Amino acid sequence: GAGSEVDVLVTLDPDARVQQAIRLVLQKLDELGSIRQVLLWLRRARLSVPVTRGGKHGRSTEWASPNYTRVHAIVTSPFLAGAYVYGRREGRTSLVGGALLRRTSKISQEAWKVCLPDHHPAYIGWEEYMANQRKLHANRTRPRSPDQRGAAREGHALLQGLALCGR
Repeated sequence: GAGSEVDVLVTLDPDARVQQAIRLVLQKLDELGSIRQVLLWLRRARLSVPVTRGGKHGRSTEWASPNYTRVHAIVTSPFLAGAYVYGRREGRTSLVGGALLRRTSKISQEAWKVCLPDHHPAYIGWEEYMANQRKLHANRTRPRSPDQRGAAREGHALLQGLALCGR
């Protein structure tokens, strides 16, 4: 009726295979340190990743070969870390040559309109999720600020890290 609230129960995916695949991707990110390395590992292991589709007939899960976009979506999803968020992206509409052009862009976490950690059951904790996001930010190949090191690509000491970490 009017004024009544609807409680929505958010749970982990009921399919144990989906849960296992998501946990494996997150575990491999922790172990290997980058989305690319997780992707290469998944491909070598010939594993598929779950892709959730939504529509007017409800949500369904399909299995697809891993690609960068699919792995990135898993490791950057605050929902999988138990958080309810709103406002991760903003849309802007502009008039270009007489046509309306709509662009969507990601905004910084500090600018999200709503962020409620520990909102529902999670595959990883919020602190682990945040550590993963910092790790991914540090891996960027095109640093946007002088204090961001990015991934090693060239230079006299390029191979030095291989001697230390063994990869």
